[in-house]
Amino acid sequence: MTRITDVSTFLLTAPGTHIGMPDTQRSAALIHITTDDGATGLGETYAGLYVAPLVPPCVDLYRPLLLGQDPHDIGRLMDTMRLRSMRWGMHGLPVQVMSGIEMALWDLHAKRLNLPAYQVLGGLAQGTLRLYASAYASLFPPEESAQKVLHYVAQGFTAVKLATGFWGKPRDHDTPIAQVIDEECSKVEAIRRAVGSRIDLALDHHGANNPHPWSSDAAIHIIQALDQYRLMWFEQPCASDDVEGYARLRAQVTTPIAGAEEATTVHEIERYLEKDALDVIQPDVAWMGIGAAQKTFALARAHGIRSTLHVAGTAVARAANYHFAFSQPDCTIVEYQVEQNPLFDELLIEPFDIRGGYLHPPTVPGFGVRLTRETLERFPFAPRPWKVSHQPGGAAQGTA
Repeated sequence: MTRITDVSTFLLTAPGTHIGMPDTQRSAALIHITTDDGATGLGETYAGLYVAPLVPPCVDLYRPLLLGQDPHDIGRLMDTMRLRSMRWGMHGLPVQVMSGIEMALWDLHAKRLNLPAYQVLGGLAQGTLRLYASAYASLFPPEESAQKVLHYVAQGFTAVKLATGFWGKPRDHDTPIAQVIDEECSKVEAIRRAVGSRIDLALDHHGANNPHPWSSDAAIHIIQALDQYRLMWFEQPCASDDVEGYARLRAQVTTPIAGAEEATTVHEIERYLEKDALDVIQPDVAWMGIGAAQKTFALARAHGIRSTLHVAGTAVARAANYHFAFSQPDCTIVEYQVEQNPLFDELLIEPFDIRGGYLHPPTVPGFGVRLTRETLERFPFAPRPWKVSHQPGGAAQGTA
């Protein structure tokens, strides 16, 4: 019987670029599992984006529970790690790390069966996946945001998401609501003039990691003004723990409200569903794990709301999310980050097959990812000081 012989963590850092923004730095924490017959699996935890140095000690804590075990007993191994985490780590960072380990186990499992991962996650439920260009910053003046959207439309995308606010135009908690409404409406108006109704458009306030999430009453005023533009959805306008606020907001606007991307447990998603607080849920297998994401999609079906996936990280987390999406018949559309970064490409065995804004099923066994010595040498981990971004719609920056 095959046994796990090694569980290792690798930290990397690589530069990236966005249209209209300064160069960015992205770090990653990858988890590599090896068995006694030479099979390997590769996973990723989003803790690598924010607190990469904390990942290796967490993996070290779980390693003794995995060594010598059958890598195909994924459910049992996850239960063992959860038991080890009782009373101190049933959500947040430990779950994020366990999710990366689970991802590596599924990659290994599928590769040993010589199948793409979606085949072992339930089978191919969709022939193609519709992608939306996750374009992050909105540019000022509004016409530049419109040009940015047109750039991705020209690449074949039929849906684009931008952040609230404007890059380089500060906004804080004292900014008048009337000004916010004027700015957001002027931006969407310019984009609609450029692309008409043929493109789905979404806005994201990044409420889970924005220093200035909106209160529900502010969000109601702002999004009511945007209702006329028929957005695909408005994402994370309020703080992620303000479930009551989301429920009040959803009852007062016609624009679909999306969120819960940062959830690490099914229970966190359940709180939103019990309060009818979201129209669209956005779990991510690199935050909550594949097994939990499967349960979350089932809950969304039971509540009659849409499911999509938040997708970030390197090619490893991206590929895992896409394979999971291919196994879910009701995954309506999936995020595709358009940032340019070598860790998006070098870790793939073959490039993603994207045509006309749709992703076609990968054919490589597992998640189709690999980590080479050359990549590790080219992109050594480089920590940076933690600071909060005061950019509207901007994320806090960490030592990663």
